[in-house]
Amino acid sequence: MLKINTNFKKYKIPILTILIPCIGLILLSYLTFIPTPTSAIDTIDPNETRTLMQIDTMQEMTEQICTNTKENRTKQLKDARDSKIYWVAKLKDGNCWMTQNLDYDGGGATAAPTAWTNSWENATYYDPGNYVYTAPSEQIWCNVEGSAPTTLVPCANEQFKWVNVEGKEASKDPNYDIEPSAIEYNSHYHIGNYYSWMTATAGSGTNSLANAPSSICPNHWMLPKAGNNSYNTSGSFAYLLRQYNLATSDTNGTLISKTNAIYNHPLYFLPGGRIQNQKINAIGSAGYFWSSLGGGSSAYTLFMNSTVDPSHSFNTYNGMAIRCLIKGGWLPNGGLDEPLDANQANLSITVSPVISIDATSGMNEAVDFTTVANGNITATVSSNQAYQVLLSTNQSTLEQNPIVTNQSIPMISTDANITAGTRAWGIKKTNSALSEGTLGDTTANTLFSPIGTNENKVLFYKSANAESRTLTFPVAISVDSTLTPGTYSTMVTITAVGI
Repeated sequence: MLKINTNFKKYKIPILTILIPCIGLILLSYLTFIPTPTSAIDTIDPNETRTLMQIDTMQEMTEQICTNTKENRTKQLKDARDSKIYWVAKLKDGNCWMTQNLDYDGGGATAAPTAWTNSWENATYYDPGNYVYTAPSEQIWCNVEGSAPTTLVPCANEQFKWVNVEGKEASKDPNYDIEPSAIEYNSHYHIGNYYSWMTATAGSGTNSLANAPSSICPNHWMLPKAGNNSYNTSGSFAYLLRQYNLATSDTNGTLISKTNAIYNHPLYFLPGGRIQNQKINAIGSAGYFWSSLGGGSSAYTLFMNSTVDPSHSFNTYNGMAIRCLIKGGWLPNGGLDEPLDANQANLSITVSPVISIDATSGMNEAVDFTTVANGNITATVSSNQAYQVLLSTNQSTLEQNPIVTNQSIPMISTDANITAGTRAWGIKKTNSALSEGTLGDTTANTLFSPIGTNENKVLFYKSANAESRTLTFPVAISVDSTLTPGTYSTMVTITAVGI
């Protein structure tokens, strides 16, 4: 029990507490195949432990996150520039690739078909609209050979057509029934945009053969490499296809016959044709994808028709597709453990998140203006995951009931000492919520802090792991000599949230 000097006027200052346990993460246990590492790369940030499955945007991806990710993991990420969503996968070459075509409307002015000129300096792109390929493995594209992009229309035969999914969020939904034809499509097969090489390189292409230093890929991502000796170069089309036995030559002098495997899981390359001389050509029979290597009026591409050529040179003013990648590597154990969904794991169970909390306050004593009332709020938390404890109140002042005008004890507004003879109250954080000190140690933290108001909750403790622990939050309250006698109180809400 807290003992208070009783030689002066007495004020009862109870602080009542309630608890709101919050649901945290869903934990999964699983068994899965871990592939044999086939390459290695220096890591960038050894303190980064996230994987592809734990990020939401393209721009969050780093080389270390890709390295941490196990082979064959795949997820849709948002491009923060325009909120379009793309499938991304960690592939056999150890790198993370977009597995659908880039659809970013940037890097140059949108051009009408007549704006495409036979000039390598020309920087432009063309957006044909939201079209998808209905069945790439069967090569059943609409025959629009030689058509201007603006005249692209669905074929008359309902079974062989491009499907216009304008307004249907094509790149979000991997299986959407398009009405009225009700043909299902996979968003890996969204056609995306056609880009000139100068647009693809964000205008950084040069007049001499070199890898362009920039691209219109999202931040941290890059165009693939190419060239005659790229079969042993990680980050190139040739090296990637070699891992899937789709490019077996040690030079690009000998090409292999194309198989439909290049269209299917996990690569999803499309025979989307190209824009050449202001016309769409080779739709359904050939695919073209820009690399970063070029100079003057030509640049290298992945080109596929009856054969696969991962380093074929074309004029830079052609309009072609883009697939971006981010370099990665292999961890010794094949990647960090990460949550899977039931479709990715061959065995999965769901463990419900558990956070239980029991909070009390023993402050219900009399206080006078010559002293500071000191007490504690204690909270016992048991959790099967790391968690945070946040404090808030919907009434920042200690008030009488009924409320008396100008007779209240305000909460401090910044971290501060609380001295006798002033109206103030605050609660100490544990140092695990600060930038210094040892986890759970409060001795170095001598200041009291304000707590949050309403939904603006303030962090007061953060655990390193799952634990069962009794936390103590010291409380201090002071009054001045003008405060009228009475009982002053507020409600402190203690929230535990899984992280």
